[in-house]
Amino acid sequence: MITHALIDADILLYKSCSVVEKPMHWGDDQWTLHADAASARQIFDLEVADIKQATRANKVTLAFSSPGNFRIRLYPDYKANRQATRKPVCYPEVKRYAMEAYDCVSYPALEGDDVIGMMATSKRPGTKFIIVSEDKDFKTIPGHQYNPRTGKRMRITKAMAIRNLYIQTLTGDRTDNYPGCPGIGDVKAQRILDEDCSWEAVVRTFQAAGLTEEDALLQARMARILHYGEYDYKTAEVKLWTPGKKSKTRVRVKSSPPEAAGTPGSAKADSTSCPPG
Repeated sequence: MITHALIDADILLYKSCSVVEKPMHWGDDQWTLHADAASARQIFDLEVADIKQATRANKVTLAFSSPGNFRIRLYPDYKANRQATRKPVCYPEVKRYAMEAYDCVSYPALEGDDVIGMMATSKRPGTKFIIVSEDKDFKTIPGHQYNPRTGKRMRITKAMAIRNLYIQTLTGDRTDNYPGCPGIGDVKAQRILDEDCSWEAVVRTFQAAGLTEEDALLQARMARILHYGEYDYKTAEVKLWTPGKKSKTRVRVKSSPPEAAGTPGSAKADSTSCPPG
């Protein structure tokens, strides 16, 4: 059995590069920001090595985000609150190093989360995938997970993943800048899903707030990480999720072919309801 760790490289790289930044005062009110890329590379390597040891992984893949997230075409305000946020000084240099030193994957207009989601929900005989990230969004993906910040491991079932998706659809995400359903926080969302953990319950909640099922579906598509079978590797089209059916709705994200060779294995069935829990 191969244990394959799928690492959220965006977060890992950002933290490795941020920690080496140092402000320099040259006098006469002149300040510059310096970063030692060699130190950042060393920190990055140590982090990957620690992850490999903690997960007992035989194989490690780093997933990076690509520009032009497809969600922005659906909802222009998606992550608009991050536009003024700069990346660390040596981020591009250390990313170039990582792309050469490790097995890395990215696809046009997809977040690293989507790349990991597609791989983790594929079937590869003899392989156990472990998602490695401190991002709570991955709780919407079934499978084995490891949080490198807390050192905790968990297994998310399909029912748990669906429930977590519905919670994020209802509550929204300030970090990613989508609102969810007005007036619904985590406590109310949990109470709603304790009574009826279904897509119909999510829709009723949006309708009670004067919104529509289309509004609910838009929020769900912001929250939902792509699964295997929802991206065309040849045309770079995203197959948008529709509850209870295989959607033919697609979003063309880029005309050029994907940047990484190969595709994951066969798809797993989706679900749109879950028991309370």
